[in-house]
Amino acid sequence: MTLGPRQVAHRTHAATAVYFVQKGALDRRQFEGMLAVLESRAGRCDTGATIEPHWVALSERMTGRSPWDALVQTFEGPIKGVEAAKRFRASEHGVTNILAWRPYTAYTVAGIQYVVDLFNPANELEMSYAGAGETVVALLLRELDFGGVQYRLVENEAFYEIVREIADILDPEFVRGTYSMFPVLMAYEDGRLDPKRRPWELLFPLSVLSKPTDLVFAVEPTKSRTTNDSLALLWTLLTDPKVRELPIARLFKRVEIWDEGRVLVQVGGGLESVLRDEYVEAARTLGMTAVQELVVA
Repeated sequence: MTLGPRQVAHRTHAATAVYFVQKGALDRRQFEGMLAVLESRAGRCDTGATIEPHWVALSERMTGRSPWDALVQTFEGPIKGVEAAKRFRASEHGVTNILAWRPYTAYTVAGIQYVVDLFNPANELEMSYAGAGETVVALLLRELDFGGVQYRLVENEAFYEIVREIADILDPEFVRGTYSMFPVLMAYEDGRLDPKRRPWELLFPLSVLSKPTDLVFAVEPTKSRTTNDSLALLWTLLTDPKVRELPIARLFKRVEIWDEGRVLVQVGGGLESVLRDEYVEAARTLGMTAVQELVVA
């Protein structure tokens, strides 16, 4: 039996996050490596928790035995009035509440608080989309200065270093960052997204794209139109500094070459929820669908 929209929203993180889709299970060595990356920059942990209780709690999460509503009851009433709004905020699956209810570590680096969790472990959301229940590490982000994640993330060099180092540790199949997974999940529920498609095939506001295995250019890449739907055609445009002045460059606020096979692209200045024409155009250019196109007004 699937959950209703209110239950899906309750169990889904109410936090901006970067998702690392694992090729297999998450092991303790990888987990400790992630925390070491964060602690080396933060200098100290924000909470009284240590690696051991965090890992034990995360291990329980991997089995699907500890969904959010097992700790905090879903708020069912209308969100009207000050008291109702307070109760609703206290029930949200956000970073502050997670740290109050779970023995997790947290680290603050350059104005962002980071927490390591999992997304939909063991398919606790009871959904039928392709890949539901696979191991997805969620690096939750809480901006301590307004706009630091939503609008000015592109200025935070430490954030990109952390994401790159964690990706090197986990060696994930996908790296994706967005303000919320709820619109994607509801698109599956409403039939607007083919359940045979994995959510990670979409263009998220932050995406690490993999180089196509066979590059056969139909035309000279520097002459390509921005509406071309072939990632193979656009790879050179994304990676070659000499052609960054072309129209394609205006669609991405950050292009970071990781190695010869991977490139990080970020559409906006941050991971915000506002639907922008540039984001949709960027997705069309890459022959993909933008996460924000799935938002129902």
